[in-house]
Amino acid sequence: MVAALQTHLWAYPALEMVHISGIALLLGNLVLLELQVFGLGAGLAVKDLARLGLGLALTGFTIAAASGLLMFASQPIELPASPTLSADLAQRVVPAQSAPVDGKTLLA
Repeated sequence: MVAALQTHLWAYPALEMVHISGIALLLGNLVLLELQVFGLGAGLAVKDLARLGLGLALTGFTIAAASGLLMFASQPIELPASPTLSADLAQRVVPAQSAPVDGKTLLA
């Protein structure tokens, strides 16, 4: 798979599109939940929308994580040296460490 990403002209751009679609699925459905919470979508119950949103968010995360790992594996020398990658990973690690798990955060 990694060799195909390095040799085919359109493989990496297609993988980027899959990655961005995963991110959009992860974050886009959460906007609907926020609009419901603020009263702009009174047609659906918050509990039902949250249940649907969680499934979509997990699917989006899985797609984004898998495609991101494949993109990283296709350029293992260039990407670790990139300051953009360091900032990108820091944006994901810090919030994940402060997310509550059973009422406690990993940092506390």
